[in-house]
Amino acid sequence: MCNTKKILVLGTGNAQLDLIKYLKQKGHIVVGLSNTSQHSVNQIIDKFYPIDIVDKEKVCTIAQEENVDLIYSIGSDLAMPSVAYASQQLGLPCFLSGCCAEIMQNKTLFRKFLAENKICAVPFMKAQTRNELSQWKIFPAIIKPADSQGQRGIFKVDAPQDLERAFEQAKLFSRTQTVIIEEFIQGKEISLNGYMVNGILKYSFISDRQTVNNNSVGIVIGHHFPSQMPQEFQTKAATMAQQVASKLNYLNGPIYFQMIYNESDVQLIEGAPRLDGCHIWRLIEHRYRVNLLDISIEHLLNNTPPNKEIAETGKQIDSIIFFLEEPGTVFNKEKYDYNRAENSYYELYYNNKETVRPVNGILEKVGYQIISSNA
Repeated sequence: MCNTKKILVLGTGNAQLDLIKYLKQKGHIVVGLSNTSQHSVNQIIDKFYPIDIVDKEKVCTIAQEENVDLIYSIGSDLAMPSVAYASQQLGLPCFLSGCCAEIMQNKTLFRKFLAENKICAVPFMKAQTRNELSQWKIFPAIIKPADSQGQRGIFKVDAPQDLERAFEQAKLFSRTQTVIIEEFIQGKEISLNGYMVNGILKYSFISDRQTVNNNSVGIVIGHHFPSQMPQEFQTKAATMAQQVASKLNYLNGPIYFQMIYNESDVQLIEGAPRLDGCHIWRLIEHRYRVNLLDISIEHLLNNTPPNKEIAETGKQIDSIIFFLEEPGTVFNKEKYDYNRAENSYYELYYNNKETVRPVNGILEKVGYQIISSNA
């Protein structure tokens, strides 16, 4: 195949499953890197290396030895600095700079960037020791690892006496033993999946984000289109996304944000210069007939900016719903075996009797479905 490319994918977990399947369906050769070989996706890639994806030099060495045409990842904040670094070193196509990747991957740097550019000024501080906690006076607060992903180690703290315990738990998920403490923002959560073309936010898809209703923070149950967010706030959310991309000189490629809105304002929580890890690109394709995954790869490999027109479905509600299990659970496929004809898409991450692996350590995604309704 003359159009066959060799592509290095950083990470081989469920977040990268969509990318790997897509590349294989297109006839490309896929080399995967991960610090674990337990993922079932390793069975469908062409070559696997047990490499920590945050090790930029090792990523660069493997990419050079394999003579790859592209280095990429989706759904992983940790992968993006390595993607940017190795791509730049080897002269491979890439959407983002190393600076952009580092700022958006590190929650403390991102908050500082937002404040300095007057985009979203939420009170925050970083902490590495217990002594620093006494400086924080705003409650309720959110405390989380400064350099983690996937809703790991995030806790809501309602009073000063609870801060130290949450600090120690959050720190367990940080490679640098650093946490960030932020003012807790009350409101409804949304996700914005966008795509930049020559410095302009060409696509902006806003979905309502549904999370677990318990002491856990940020663990997602599902996403729903259309969003119930007022139109004026949707406009403000898109403006904020454009401002972030412009200030970071992020000109092309997918961009993803989590935001919260209430009666008075919209606040930006987190962002990433990549496709999300919740398969929302598939929900977007289902509802709007725009495939952000295909657009991203074609743009990178062939330098072809997207020109796909949005063609919305006639359904009132389109949703992606996740199946969740506690880590360590023996997966029972029959639990999710129902009339699939009612669902437009259905996927399970585990085979029957496999043990659910810990990711956030509380409730793990074991599969999902995309459904539509007129009510």
